[in-house]
Amino acid sequence: MILSGKCAIVTGASRPIGKAIAKKFVEEGAIVYLISRDADRIALIAQELDPNDEGKAIAMPCDITSKTSIEEVFEHIAAADLVVDILVNATDLAIEKPLEQLELEDWTRNIKTNLTGAFLLSQKCFAGMKEAGAGKIINVASLISDNVKPGIAAYVAAKGGLVMLSRSIAAEWGKYNIQANTIVNADIDLPMSKEKAMDTDPMKLADKSSLAEDIADVALFLASDKANDITGKEIPVDEGFLTSLIKE
Repeated sequence: MILSGKCAIVTGASRPIGKAIAKKFVEEGAIVYLISRDADRIALIAQELDPNDEGKAIAMPCDITSKTSIEEVFEHIAAADLVVDILVNATDLAIEKPLEQLELEDWTRNIKTNLTGAFLLSQKCFAGMKEAGAGKIINVASLISDNVKPGIAAYVAAKGGLVMLSRSIAAEWGKYNIQANTIVNADIDLPMSKEKAMDTDPMKLADKSSLAEDIADVALFLASDKANDITGKEIPVDEGFLTSLIKE
């Protein structure tokens, strides 16, 4: 098992992508902390991933926009005599409104959830990763940050910022053997995703149900020692969407 002995945090664990990544990590030997505001949902997922309650999947309700809430998670991890080796920021929130109707509260909520939380968690992981001499940070962003669609300006801005956060981490923390990369996905967690996929089907795009598994496979690779020389990169897992944009 390629993640045996590793400790991982996966945010957005109550959603399809986060759950698939957490499942893959548990299967490959990691101890995984499932992070979400939805306490009931992640408790059920933890039970599903670790049915014998062996401490392989731990549900940790957390508001990732709150430093206090994040601190509580890390206190729990430290009490278990663990250090975070792998951080996956897979939280996803999109508020759909035309730009001119977007309230400051909507904007702030999007930025805090999709970007600020990843920043706070990355900062919190830094000391332990630096001391260990290794670390993996994987951010899950969106194709929409490169192919802007109307009505989700705050989401686009946040996910675009997440890409640049990965690059900044790679540039500043690479000397400590910390790698940071971004998986750019095809937005399977967005309510409008199925409709968009139906509209952009020239490549016979893959079934959405399989996409989370594909993203989890890429996350597993990036979290492993096999990806030690890959950092500051964006890896698209997009059902061929980008290829479908090529005009003959």
